[in-house]
This record gives sequence, structure tokens and C-alpha cells, in this order.
Amino acid sequence: PYLFYALLLGIILRDSQKKSVIVKLPLLFLLWANIHGSFTIGLVVCMGFFIGSGILRFLHKSDFSVKPLAIALILSLSATLINPFGVHIYTEVLKHVDSEVVRTISEWNPVAYRPTCLACHFIGSYTAIVVIVFLLRHSIQDLPWILAIAPVFYLSLTARRFVPTLAIVSMPILGMFFQKYQWIKDSNIGTWLLLFGSIGSIVFAFVVLFPRYNLTSNSFEEYCKRMSSFSISCSAENAFCEFTFV
Repeated sequence: PYLFYALLLGIILRDSQKKSVIVKLPLLFLLWANIHGSFTIGLVVCMGFFIGSGILRFLHKSDFSVKPLAIALILSLSATLINPFGVHIYTEVLKHVDSEVVRTISEWNPVAYRPTCLACHFIGSYTAIVVIVFLLRHSIQDLPWILAIAPVFYLSLTARRFVPTLAIVSMPILGMFFQKYQWIKDSNIGTWLLLFGSIGSIVFAFVVLFPRYNLTSNSFEEYCKRMSSFSISCSAENAFCEFTFV
């Protein structure tokens, strides 16, 4: 789903005030809804941005034209209904999120703080950076992005699978902040940071994660028991049968 988030942000940044958004956004959600259930989060991000832009327009703090985005949102909602399940796709997403079985999956659980919790440190550090950037910019023009990021921030606290989503959705505000500095614009620092970040992630996985969890020597059952916070079998069939509602 991360590719869809990236495409969504690109459309919002480049086309949200253009007539082209009326075509691009519904097409994106038509495809997204038929591939992954995270399209609902994309709609929430869009609505947050739209509401924030509408508030600025109402307060005469911005000349942002909300009409193209409003039409695009209505068409996008309609486009998501073009799928094999129709309107029931939304009830299916809700059932999936509410399912007790889903809570046996590590990435669907909240981030539990402990000194060795990498996701905890990432959320804390990244959130601090975003908050500092908002404070330094000190601009009410950031309201649309605040309302777009806030729901994703909440989701990242309820399920660790949304931590990368938080990083992606909050990138535009970080980009706007660093764009103020000419030396950053003139240099290729963004490219180098992306390159070093990608290489660093691979090195970190091999040097820290693999030895830490013995990923190369543990069996799946050993790895699963070590990583899971549940006292149920790692076998999907056995785990399902151990639930009281079965």
C-alpha cells in the first residue's frame, strides 16, 4: 500500500487545486480499493486535508480552491464502490480490523514500549521531529497537513503496521520545511539521504536484527514463539482452534 500513499501525496501536492485532480484521484482510489483495504486510510487522509483547507478558506487565511478537491473526493468515494463487493467492502474492512484473529498478528498490535523496541524509538523520535518542524514553521497554513497526519499518528499507536505509513504521510511537511534552506535545495542532500537511508536499513538488518533474533538459525516455530506476545500456537490452524469463539 505504500506506493498508493506516495501516489496520493503526489496528487495532493501537485493537483489538489487543478481540474486534473477530478480525474486522477478517483482513478487512484478505483485501483486502490480493488487491491488493498488501506484505501480507507487514504480517504481519511484526503478528507483531513480537505477539511483543513476548507477551514483556512473560511477564515480567509488561504485562497486555496477547495471545489476541485471536493468533487474529486465525492467521485473517489463512488469509485471505491466499483468492486466485486460493492458497498460491503467497507463492512469487510471493519470486520477485518475488529477481528480477534487479526490481534494474534504482531503487526496489528500496539507498540509496547521497552528499551529494545525499535518501533517505539522511531515513533518517539519521528513524532518529535514533526512536532518541532510544525512549531518552527509556526504557520496556520499547515493545518491541512496536521489534520491529514493526525489520524495516521493515532493508527500508528494502535497498530505497529501503520508506523511506516506515518513516516510516508508526514514527509511533505518535512520537505516543505527543508525547502526553505537554499543550501539544501542547491545540493543533492535529499538523494544522498535516501541512498544512505536505504543502505543503512539493509546493513542494520544484517548486522543488528539477524544476529539479535537468530533469524538464520531459528526454525519458524522458534522465531514465532520468541516474537509473539500470545500464548497460542504459531501454526495458523492450531491457533485458530485455540480461540474460545471457535
